[in-house]
Amino acid sequence: MKVTMHRIVTVEAHSSNGTEWIDFTDSQGNSVVLFVPLELAEAFVEAFEEYENCLSSQESPTYDEALGTKCDREASLERQLRDAGRL
Repeated sequence: MKVTMHRIVTVEAHSSNGTEWIDFTDSQGNSVVLFVPLELAEAFVEAFEEYENCLSSQESPTYDEALGTKCDREASLERQLRDAGRL
C-alpha cells in the first residue's frame, strides 16, 4: 500500500488497552495510522516537533543584515579585483 500526504501538520503518539500507534495528519485532514511500539511513535513525535521548531525559528534577515552582506560581498570583490590588478 502506498499513501501520499503533503504538508503533515500533526504527528501524535497514542496508546490504549495495550495497542500503540502513531497518527499523521496532513493539512487537508487526511490521516494515516501506523501501529508501532509507543517508543517509536514518541520518537517520531519528538522529531516532528524539533523539525517544526527549527522551521519556525528561521527568520529572514533584516534589511540592515541583508545590506551588510551585500556591502561585504562588494568589498570582497573589489579587493579581489584590486589584488589581481584589474582595478
